[in-house]
Amino acid sequence: MQINNRKLQSKRKRAKRVGRGGKRGTYSGRGQKGQKSRAGRKIHSELRVMFLRIPKRRGSGNKTIPKRTKNIGLDTIAKNFNDNTIISPKSLKEKGLIKSVKDNVKILGSKNVLSKKYTIIDINMSQGAKNQLEKAGGIIKSTKNNQQNK
Repeated sequence: MQINNRKLQSKRKRAKRVGRGGKRGTYSGRGQKGQKSRAGRKIHSELRVMFLRIPKRRGSGNKTIPKRTKNIGLDTIAKNFNDNTIISPKSLKEKGLIKSVKDNVKILGSKNVLSKKYTIIDINMSQGAKNQLEKAGGIIKSTKNNQQNK
């Protein structure tokens, strides 16, 4: 009798494939079935799922840029305008101090004492500029209803 003629007395049993990692047998502490027992499982957090359910807002990235206020000092007005003149957004545009009549304009006070009288219509003014203008004998008028000077 030769070795290659020899027969096994019992059938060869395949080793049971156990769960990967750990020393806990077939399931390796993962329990049975389901997503949590699989390799490479990825479970989304509840917060992420909640964000995904909220619809995206149309145009949320295209917000308009707020208007900036163009500040003009009383000393610039004194250089560009004569005594006893009416100053409005239209006259400021004509002199080239602002680009558009629709621009937000605010007149600020200056360190120099104002000696000329002006009538200012529909332009916001700082408190210091108001005081200087009133001391010089100027007038502030507003044609807009409920305008708050900021």
